[in-house]
Order: sequence, then C-alpha cells, then structure tokens
Amino acid sequence: MTQTLHGTVSGGTFTANPVSTVNYTYDTYGRTSQVQFGAADLNFARTFAYNYTYSQANRILTQSMGWNMYTTAIDEFGRSLSPKAESFSMSYQWDNEGKMTSYNDLQNQPYLYTYDGMGRAANLNPETCAVFDAGGNFERRAPLESGQTKADMSGLLKTQPDAQAVARLASDARYNSLIRTTCVATRISGGHANNALPQLAQANINCRILPGHSPEEIRTKLVAFVDDPQVKVRYVNAGEVFDKAPDTKAFPPLMPSPEILKPLEHVAGEMWPSAPVIPEMETGASDSTITIAAGIPSYGVNGMAIDQDDIRAHGKDERIRVSSYYDGVEFFYRYLKALLGAGK
Repeated sequence: MTQTLHGTVSGGTFTANPVSTVNYTYDTYGRTSQVQFGAADLNFARTFAYNYTYSQANRILTQSMGWNMYTTAIDEFGRSLSPKAESFSMSYQWDNEGKMTSYNDLQNQPYLYTYDGMGRAANLNPETCAVFDAGGNFERRAPLESGQTKADMSGLLKTQPDAQAVARLASDARYNSLIRTTCVATRISGGHANNALPQLAQANINCRILPGHSPEEIRTKLVAFVDDPQVKVRYVNAGEVFDKAPDTKAFPPLMPSPEILKPLEHVAGEMWPSAPVIPEMETGASDSTITIAAGIPSYGVNGMAIDQDDIRAHGKDERIRVSSYYDGVEFFYRYLKALLGAGK
C-alpha cells in the first residue's frame, strides 16, 4: 500500500510537496514488515525505512531503521554540484518475553541490555566484538557459502570485525558457539512438595569456554550478571561443588600439521569426492584438554556423517545412521593406514 503525503511541515508551516510518499509492506500474516518514507526536492532527497521481524507469539523481535540521503550543493554560479550520498542505520532486538536485548547505534556500535536473576534490567554496556576463528574455520568456510552468510563471514574476519556481521552470525547457534563463550541453563530444580513454598531453587549452567579464558573468569561474570547476593554461583566438577573455579586457561588450538591434514584430505577425497576438509574447534570437551596441556598436539577426527537436520547430541535418543557407522569404520581404517604410510 502507498500513501502520498501532500505536504511537509517546516517551522510550523505546512508546505505542499506531492513528491513525499509512504509505502507499507506486509508479510503473509498481515503484519507490517516495512514502512518506507521518501521525500525529494531540487537539492535534497531522502529515503527512510523501518523493517520488522516477529516471533511465533507475534512479538516484534527486530526493528531496523535505515536512511539514505542525497544532497546537492550549489556553487557560486548557481550550478548543481555532484550529489553526495550518505547512509545511516540503527537496529534493535527483543527476546521472546518482549525485553530489549541489544541495539546498534549510528556508529555501528553494538550495545547489550542485560538482566539480573530476577529479570530486572541491568546497565547497558557496549559489547566487545572480539572474534575467535579456531583453525581458520570461517576463513575456509566463507568461500563455500553464499549471499549474506558469505558476506558476514568475510566481515567477521576483518582486523576490526564488522559488528553487524558478528550479530547476524551469532543468531545461529552453530556459529555463535564458535565465536564466543556460551552459557546455558540445562537443568532446573526447586522445592520439595507440591503444597509447600520452595526453600531452594537450583539451576545447572553449562558453559562452553573459549581458549584464553578460565572457568573462574566466567563464574565471576555470572556472579556479576545475576547481581543478587542471595544467589550463589559455584563451580561443579565431577559431582563436587566448589566456591571457586580453576584459574587455568585452555590452550589455543593448533592448526593440524601437513602430516595429519594431507592423509585426511586424501582419504576424504576418495570416500566423499569434492567434500571440503575444514578444521574447526570442537564446542565440547575431550581428553585433548589433558594431552594438549602435556604438550602433545591433539586432534579429533570424525568420519561418521551426521544428518544436519537431525542432530541429537547428548539427547536421550542420540543416534546416527547405520550406514554412517559402517562408513566411519571404513574411513578410520583407511585413515590409519594413510597416517602410517601404507595408504600412499
């Protein structure tokens, strides 16, 4: 739908201007997805748009605003100079409960709204845009992607990562877990009877910590995030609970040497032609944390294909395809021979 505005207001005076328009765009559910304004005169042109996305509960999840402005200067002889173009943008995000979680200002600086353990808004702080690309994962993956994802991965790899590119990639849990530390409440319990007020409530927070950071550092951040003296944040390891977590930091991952990577690429090429081999940081823990600390370069190689649309890791019904299991056995057999030189 297009609405034409027959005038503009300046200094309290209404002036006719039939060039100004407002365009409305709606999604398949009849919700407004874009409102675009346009205005122009002899020396100035401007477009301004709001864009909206919605949650399944019909709450607004994101609102972005963008400006495109074109100005034409006049020289001393009254002649028009070349138009000058300027663009500006801002964006806001909300969670499923309707609380604002972040916004990007005109300088493309991302800010985060955080909330304490009782859901109260805490201070608004700039988000640090440090990005971790273990083993060149995004560097190797970017050329294989397309469209916005490819552009965002390239933006992430800049010396000063593009904040909006990082935010878009972080909206995908797969990528978010590879570029920053994540903490998720995996188990919640409380109370002792259905007819009694709970005297205690507990939540298990599972954190996947990037190399270069310690468990104690993350525990301290959680304490600051909860910001409630009645809530205790303690470290759990092998069933034991400690008031303080270890200060040790994980070692940064090392790129596999050619002696490891070339046989891997050779066998993978035989079994799955044209499939790329891309080293990445595993988002879980393994015995490598012990062997790397002992000075032994350690890598995990998985030759069992996992259905990208059926990932059930750690679930009660965790599984893989039967064919993937047997393909994995064959892969490991060939790879071990290649590592020992018999498969060359």
